[in-house]
Amino acid sequence: MAREPADEEESDSDGTTPEGVLGRRSYLKLTGAATAGLAGSALATTAAAADYETITLDQGERRVIRLEDGETFENVLFDQTAPGSAATIAATSSDWTIRNVAWKGEFSHRDRALGVADTGNGTSRIENVYLGDGVDGSVGGQRHPKFGLWVDPAHNGHLHVENVYVEGAHDNAFYGSAPGSNSNGGRGTIHYKDSYAKDSWVSGFRIARGTVENCTAVNTESGRNGRPLWVWPTEAHGDAVEVVDCDFVAGPYPYALDIGRDGKTTSVSMEGTNYSGGLQERGTVNLQESNNGTDPDPSVPEGTPTSPEEVFAGATTETTEVASTVESDEGDPADSSGSEGSGSEDAESTEAENGESADAAGGLEHVILFEGSEESVTRYEFAASGEVEAANYEGATIDDEDAVEDGAVQGVVANWRDAFRFEGEIEQLTADGPATVSIDGEEVDPADFGTELPKTLEIEGQGTPASFEATIDGTVEQEGEKEDVTIVSGSTIQGSVTDESLGFRFSGALTDVTFVDGEATVSVDGEEVEDPGGDLLPHALVVDGTDADAPSAYSFRVDGTVERSDHRGASIDDEDSVDGGAVRGIVANWLDAYWFEGDLTACRVRGDADVSIEYNARDQ
Repeated sequence: MAREPADEEESDSDGTTPEGVLGRRSYLKLTGAATAGLAGSALATTAAAADYETITLDQGERRVIRLEDGETFENVLFDQTAPGSAATIAATSSDWTIRNVAWKGEFSHRDRALGVADTGNGTSRIENVYLGDGVDGSVGGQRHPKFGLWVDPAHNGHLHVENVYVEGAHDNAFYGSAPGSNSNGGRGTIHYKDSYAKDSWVSGFRIARGTVENCTAVNTESGRNGRPLWVWPTEAHGDAVEVVDCDFVAGPYPYALDIGRDGKTTSVSMEGTNYSGGLQERGTVNLQESNNGTDPDPSVPEGTPTSPEEVFAGATTETTEVASTVESDEGDPADSSGSEGSGSEDAESTEAENGESADAAGGLEHVILFEGSEESVTRYEFAASGEVEAANYEGATIDDEDAVEDGAVQGVVANWRDAFRFEGEIEQLTADGPATVSIDGEEVDPADFGTELPKTLEIEGQGTPASFEATIDGTVEQEGEKEDVTIVSGSTIQGSVTDESLGFRFSGALTDVTFVDGEATVSVDGEEVEDPGGDLLPHALVVDGTDADAPSAYSFRVDGTVERSDHRGASIDDEDSVDGGAVRGIVANWLDAYWFEGDLTACRVRGDADVSIEYNARDQ
């Protein structure tokens, strides 16, 4: 291969491994805000110094570009050298193009530089892109901020990635395995060609369907040192991943190639590829090799830019219209923190999936921020006297599953941030978990707003003994005392009634009531709960994180009843949110399971956990 000399600039990573069991939103979550200026500007197809546009970001500013079907974004330099600034391109449409784009300065937020998918069975392209200035390691841990290229699971078309340089990514330089391996993947294909990854954790090139051609991934002593190539299981589609004329340098990492997952089948055809470092095979691996060796060339593939200046070399006079939108989420000018326009990842996230953010409304006066923690999940609720809308304030992500209705909000936060803009006053606020809460930049105690345990639960006996167990997704306390009532772990009530009434106050939601024998009337806030402890729910949904390399966030909704389950040995986690037919949770190296009735109407997984549904599972 004809090569350019490798860039020897060292990464300042400390090489540590991630801590904690709660995962990131492995997806780009993108939403809109104030719109500013590239629509209709005429730019050269291949740019030189006078033919490209520089977008300079202010301190703390987050800027987002979103592409619709058939649009092209090209010939732009993002200057994000100001502290805390970053730009993201989100393209989850079809037949779009990103070319001649460079980022100057460290990446300073927790999502991807590129969050993409061709979701219309078309062909989209990313060409001549430089992402080589790394990330601000002080922002978060090993995986935060994430940086790099993320291909959303919804990708069902073809993505061609050529002459792209990525260095110092915290969470995969070229992350493209989800569409081909996730249970909810769109099975789209990816062609990585003439591209380069350096010093990136968790991997350089990650793929489950498609081709890696004439690409190089290199680890140095100072880098984060992930797998240069990681091929994920191909059994979901049956095609072999092709690896052709590539070079992989493992450096301090023990494996240059990591193929497969435990219990899965992975097929790879590898030809003309050189690698230094071990080959790790997991599960069933079908590997066909031809003309491979152990003397890799670490230099950058010819045509791949090693600096922003190289992206814009070689101008022509041909011009094209750029019809994409640049969204600038600047938050309150006074705090210069920047609202993130975004999805996930998130972003999962992943993920340009959200409508216009509250910041775009431009008129909501206050902001409330929930700062999550890796220690545990926090379930929160609040009610405002005026309008409430989700926001990207301080790098928060926007999640479609956060319920906002008539000024009242329910949500869950782990090691990410949720934020909302609102009018009026906060009338009620609870946060069950280690998250901190701030309003207009000042940390507050939720107990100072309304009632700490605002809801009531009453279990009224019907004259015959009835033993029960009730589960609260939140915190519960008994009103009065009764010796044969026990509250387990602060959220599960076990007891019995005959002809008396038991009262409780709680925050969160009543998620399950089961009667071992007898029956009683169950009421929440004075309204009777229909059919408590009724027939057993027939179907099972299992979220399996045991084989995933990192924690996964998930959500799903059914049009009937759902409750937690220990089906298939799953753990029952009171911190997973069950609210009516909507469920949100996180799995790492364990199973979460649920019983439900009705139909599954929505399901989203951000990460690599598997989801399976067993209809009429109790009969099997």
